[in-house]
Amino acid sequence: RVSARLFSDNGVQGSSLARLAAAMGMSKAFIYHYVSSKEQLIEEITLDTQQRLFQRTVARMGGTASHAEKVRLFMVEYAAFLDENFHEMRTANFSFAGHMSEGAAIRARQNNRDHLRLIVEVFEAGVAAGELVAVDPWLSARAVFSLTHSLARWYRPGEGKPAVSYAEDFFAVIARGVLPQPQAAGAAGGAGGGGAGNGNDGNGGARR
Repeated sequence: RVSARLFSDNGVQGSSLARLAAAMGMSKAFIYHYVSSKEQLIEEITLDTQQRLFQRTVARMGGTASHAEKVRLFMVEYAAFLDENFHEMRTANFSFAGHMSEGAAIRARQNNRDHLRLIVEVFEAGVAAGELVAVDPWLSARAVFSLTHSLARWYRPGEGKPAVSYAEDFFAVIARGVLPQPQAAGAAGGAGGGGAGNGNDGNGGARR
């Protein structure tokens, strides 16, 4: 956590293993015994953070059979994880700006694809079951993924609402849409539905 805080507060260029050693009250020789460069440290923080987020999300989404609730949990758990691991998540953002080896970058991109695949599968299954509505399940899932991940770029703990509150607001936008719902006179339940789109052409699942 000390190293992640260093990168988060000072950026990559403003950080060094020497500064890390000073912050931890240790010698540079001790630090170099474990890592050879700050880039290696960034890689380790990034990959560990991605794996922990993925495992946590899988566990939480697995606790419900509702596809709509799975979508909500995907967003809320990301936000809660961001609040609890803010500096690690900011460090991971730095890593995608070219501060990783090619091998680590390949693993990090695969981790991102695995996380996206979680929500894609929810939309595909939810549309097939008639619980979610989407013209293109892949595109709807990608929108949820991108909106959720945008939090890490602008959210700051202690400024405004907690991250989870923003995630709940995001989910409300996805679930309710942005246009007024027409009122069908005498019709129970109104028109439309609370899905993430309107209609389904069955082609969204083809994208991976």
